Amino acid sequence: LIDLLLLFLTNTYVNNCVMKRVDEGVKVLDHQCDPTLLLKETEALLNQKLPEVNRQIVTINYSVALRNLGEIQKAFDLLASVHIDKCPTMLTVNKLLYYNNMADLLEEQGEYKQAEVYFNKLVQVHTDLKDQTQRKHTEHLLTAGSVSRCIQKQEYETALAILNEMPPATLRQEVEDALKRAQITLALNRPEEAKKHLQFVIEKGNRLYCVPRAQELLEHLSQPATK
Repeated sequence: LIDLLLLFLTNTYVNNCVMKRVDEGVKVLDHQCDPTLLLKETEALLNQKLPEVNRQIVTINYSVALRNLGEIQKAFDLLASVHIDKCPTMLTVNKLLYYNNMADLLEEQGEYKQAEVYFNKLVQVHTDLKDQTQRKHTEHLLTAGSVSRCIQKQEYETALAILNEMPPATLRQEVEDALKRAQITLALNRPEEAKKHLQFVIEKGNRLYCVPRAQELLEHLSQPATK
C-alpha cells in the first residue's frame, strides 16, 4: 500500500511539473506571441521518460509551437503520430485542441476535405461537453474553424460577422483574427482596411509565423498597380 501511494504521489508530482512547464510556454505564446519558450520546454520534456498521456499532451503542444513558427509539415507529421482516440484517460479539452490543430494544419496544406472531418469532430466533442466553463473556454476554437470554413466558401460577410461576435481572449487570438480580417477585406476589395489589419499583425505578432505572411501581403498591396 505504501509503495502504491508513493507511486501515485510520484506520478502526480511528475504530472504537475510537466503541465506547469507546458502552461508557462502556452502563456508566453498566448500573451506575448512568442512560441520559443513552448518549443524549448516541450522539446526538453520529450527527451524525458513520461507517462503516455503526458507524452501525448506535450507532443500536441510541441506541434503548436512548431506551427506558430511556420514549420507546418513538421508540426503535422508530429501531430499525426498522436493516437488520441486510443487514450481513454485523455481530457476532453486536449482532444478539442488536437482536432482543432489537425484541421488547421490540413487546411494549411490544402487538404480541405480532411480538415472538414477533424473540424466536425471538434464540433461534436464541444457539443457533448457538460462542463460549461470548459465549453466557454474553448469556444474560440469553433470560431476560428468556422471563419476558415466561410473563407474557403467565399462567404466573407458571414466570416466577419462570426469574428465580430466572439472577441479574442488573448493577444495571439487577436493577431490571428486580424490576419483573417485582412484576408477577408482583401477579398471584398477593401485594401485600405486590409492594410490596417496587416499592420496590426506586424506590430503585435512578435515571433508568430503570421507576421511574415502579413508582411508579404502588405508589400504586395504597397506595390504600384500595373497598367
